[in-house]
Amino acid sequence: MPLIVNLSSIHALKPINTCVRSFEELCDHYSTGCFSSCSSFFQSWTNYAWLMYQLGRNDSKLIQPYRLGMLSTEQFLERLLHIFSFLKEATPELGELEQLMSKQLYSKTFAMMLLENAWNSQIGWDETKADYLPALIREAERSDLIVQGASHGSASQPKTDPIYFIANTNELHVLQILNMLRKEYPSLNFYRDVDVSIKEDKTPVEIAPGIFLCLSYRYQLFKTQDETQAMNPGSTMSLLNYLVTKQLKDTPASEIRVISQHQADLVEALRVGIDADHMYQADDYFSVHTLNLKKTN
Repeated sequence: MPLIVNLSSIHALKPINTCVRSFEELCDHYSTGCFSSCSSFFQSWTNYAWLMYQLGRNDSKLIQPYRLGMLSTEQFLERLLHIFSFLKEATPELGELEQLMSKQLYSKTFAMMLLENAWNSQIGWDETKADYLPALIREAERSDLIVQGASHGSASQPKTDPIYFIANTNELHVLQILNMLRKEYPSLNFYRDVDVSIKEDKTPVEIAPGIFLCLSYRYQLFKTQDETQAMNPGSTMSLLNYLVTKQLKDTPASEIRVISQHQADLVEALRVGIDADHMYQADDYFSVHTLNLKKTN
């Protein structure tokens, strides 16, 4: 029984306001003197309003296309730099560059590192969810006795159901999530050289034995049909639909389980044929399964 799990259910996905505040700090710190002809504009009390304007202005032509793989990461960062053009003249303070480099960022120049770091501020670790991934792995593991040989103590090889993490996301966030998972779960065999670059490739990306990523920018589809149609009105497909009906077509839908904290994902799962009994709100699912994990440890 494959598990389809919303990726952000196992880590912290902070409100978009967190990201806006991080960009606001860049404006506060680096814009001084860059707009001398309008020196009162880039001040703390106006930065937030300006950034919210930029968010609304660029969501449909920059952020969502990036999440759908319609822009490369280089193009995305270059367009951000065009918006925050004062960063082109920014120079690092003592120790600042070293601190950014320690974060294993994608970017190589100081200005791009600042932008990437602010963009990634929405992704973080949640210690209260530390048992979620181990609980999923335990649930995916199966070890059944061979009926014919049970009386002789022989057993079948352990069988592990695949775990598919689905996400409306982007390459920079995924790179940060992978670094975070490797750090937090050193005992798990996460692969080191995993290609999560932007390209049209609907093959699930295996990041550890039996654990896969299904990413919006690789599928060029969002998780639900409504989300996809918001960007592509002619589309009748979704990431979840494609995964279930195309890639898991040999698995009866009645045997697939879907776990998400977003009701829209569960509605989409029902639409593509998943049994209601096999759809779980993430909080409910993990509260039960992490408790079971602790009881057996």
